[in-house]
Amino acid sequence: MGKHKLKWWIYLSQKKSEIKSWTDLIKALFTDDNWYLGGFIVLLILFLIFDLIAFTPHS
Repeated sequence: MGKHKLKWWIYLSQKKSEIKSWTDLIKALFTDDNWYLGGFIVLLILFLIFDLIAFTPHS
């Protein structure tokens, strides 16, 4: 294990955060180097909502 990876592992293990709400989940997805993962999940949720609204038959 490289020195950089070891420092990163220690940093992550010391970071004690709990996800108790949707806002905590969204903040956790966008922290550190996970901005692309958070963006993808938020866009996926928005797309699913749009898909349900736009393509559900309304009569």
